[in-house]
Parts: sequence; structure tokens; C-alpha cells
Amino acid sequence: MNENEQEQSGIGMDEERERRVLHADNLEQLALLFGSLDENIETVAQRTGARIGSVGTEITVTGTREQADLACTVLEKLIAIVQRRFDGEEIGDDPDEEI
Repeated sequence: MNENEQEQSGIGMDEERERRVLHADNLEQLALLFGSLDENIETVAQRTGARIGSVGTEITVTGTREQADLACTVLEKLIAIVQRRFDGEEIGDDPDEEI
């Protein structure tokens, strides 16, 4: 990553990047998590400043510690919601449920 790319990503020259790996149970869940044309993942990446990608069912999150922490927290909650949907639970019925 060059200096200009670091500035655009919100990562300073002195900030160390972290790489985290999350997992979806299967490709169907991953497709639901990413959304149509990857719009869900792009939104999470834009809002957190992290870079998010996947290979198979492995989801890679890269960014500063703060960016990676925030992105992983959001993704873990979304993964749990997707898994519950695959388990047949109704999603969105609990008004106290936080994402």
C-alpha cells in the first residue's frame, strides 16, 4: 500500500495494520452476508475503514486495530443473524435486538 492509499484508508504511516479472519458456515450464508453485488460488505468496509474480502468461507478483515475491531464486531453480529436465519428463526421480530 503506497502513501496515498494509506491516507485514503485512514491509516497513518505509523499505524500498524492488523489482519483478522472470520468464517461463515457455508457459501450460501456468505452470499447472504455479502449481499447483492457485495453491497452489505462494501457498506461495512466504508463505515469502518477496514478492507474486507473473502476466499471460500473465510472472511479477511484488514485495517488498524480500531478498524478491524469495529468491522469484526459488526460482521460477527451479521454472521450470527444469517446463521439464525438458516436455522429457521424469524429475524427482526425482536425490537430490542441490536445489530
